[in-house]
Amino acid sequence: AGILKVKIDLELIKAENKEGKKVYDMCKAFDDYKEEGRREGRREGRHEGRRKGRHEGEIHALTMVVKNLMNNQKVTFEVAADVLGISKGKQEKIKPLI
Repeated sequence: AGILKVKIDLELIKAENKEGKKVYDMCKAFDDYKEEGRREGRREGRHEGRRKGRHEGEIHALTMVVKNLMNNQKVTFEVAADVLGISKGKQEKIKPLI
């Protein structure tokens, strides 16, 4: 733990050898540490995926609203985006989709 600068719960890796003596299973410690890293990566991946999905859904919805406004009111993209109050950053993402 000191060399790698990681926290290892020694109680979780205690084992008994063939003679019944308490020993610490460092292979299990490394496996547990590696698995914790995987779990953390999965959590971060799910979080990022949900965030990206919400963002893509918002862009899709705005694109549809802009298209409808342009078609129904016969206005340009710029006018429709201005009427809807869409930021310049989002306009740059939406315009190629129209």
